[in-house]
Amino acid sequence: MNLSSLRRLAWLFVSVVFGTLFASAASAQFLPRYAEVRVTQMHYRNTGGEQGRSIFFYGRDGVLCSGCWLLEDRSRYSAN
Repeated sequence: MNLSSLRRLAWLFVSVVFGTLFASAASAQFLPRYAEVRVTQMHYRNTGGEQGRSIFFYGRDGVLCSGCWLLEDRSRYSAN
């Protein structure tokens, strides 16, 4: 092998290595996907001073299906 062939082979090797590194970095998930982050419960105090909780239910596909809220003393609630 002459020097020109070795340079071409080295260039090909470097190109493959960098291409693989950049491809894996481009497909990396730096932020959580939607399916991994969901609000399931939320505690609150309304303007009347009542404390309550909202509960959210999601389907298998990650889409919000239904929710309900109830006061902590369970005097009122609603299923939505």
